[in-house]
Amino acid sequence: MTWTLNTLCESLFLCLADAGQLDPSYPFSNAGTLTMDQLQFFNKSASSDINLTNATMLAGKLDNQFINCYPVSYQSGQNSTTACNAMIQGFINPKNTVTDLAQIINQYYNFQS
Repeated sequence: MTWTLNTLCESLFLCLADAGQLDPSYPFSNAGTLTMDQLQFFNKSASSDINLTNATMLAGKLDNQFINCYPVSYQSGQNSTTACNAMIQGFINPKNTVTDLAQIINQYYNFQS
């Protein structure tokens, strides 16, 4: 998957900006290369438990926004729990990029064009 102007990437960018994870004025074209440890929720000085808690809260927020604010549904066989658990695993790996996160999200949600 590439970071491009499509419904998934645009929605993820807007949700991360809305959640205060990145500055909304950050160039969309560069956002895909941001790593998880560059997002606001990730605290390099905190314990892994704190980062896990932050990742869990952020995953729940994104899930809620995707389902309630965008033309998004779950992929067949997926639900909030499976989608959030996958996002959490993506969030807690500090070297995953936003593009990596988009790839994870794509496996659990169906973004309408």
